[in-house]
Amino acid sequence: MDNTHFLRYRGWRPHIWTGDLIEWQSDTFLGKLISGFTGKDVNHTGLIIRFSSFDQERVYTLEALAKGVYPNLLSRRLENHKGKVYWLQLKSRYDDYRPLIAREAMKYVGIGYDYKSLFKQALTRVSAEADSFFCSEIAYVALKEAGLPVKMAYAPQPGEFKSLGIFKTRIRIF
Repeated sequence: MDNTHFLRYRGWRPHIWTGDLIEWQSDTFLGKLISGFTGKDVNHTGLIIRFSSFDQERVYTLEALAKGVYPNLLSRRLENHKGKVYWLQLKSRYDDYRPLIAREAMKYVGIGYDYKSLFKQALTRVSAEADSFFCSEIAYVALKEAGLPVKMAYAPQPGEFKSLGIFKTRIRIF
């Protein structure tokens, strides 16, 4: 992690909490391919989880990656990232939902990656389902099942969460 990016992240880190989103812009072939299909400047989404009762210092990102849905330390994910990373902070009027978001999201740990829907997303929109997930799908389902006012007819793509109206303006953190 280069110093400039590291300092930017460290400055925002204390404010990043459960229910916030991290959106990734990756300077990789796959990242550019996904952005090309979606027309968005980001290509991956992670949901922030902080275990405030026993691990308040660490920031985790719950993500659907190749091995399925698992929490990763955000700092570890940033270490080798080539590209930009943005933070979408949940609006303060939804702070009471944060524990519910964590509860709903964590019940999907270990669920497999939704390759089929990921490829379908390149051609059409797919509905969010709970038997397997792609990155933005797990974040959307957790928000929806926690009771937040999010109603989309399809699973959002990375870069579409700001349109839900529940997040503040995104901030580049890396």
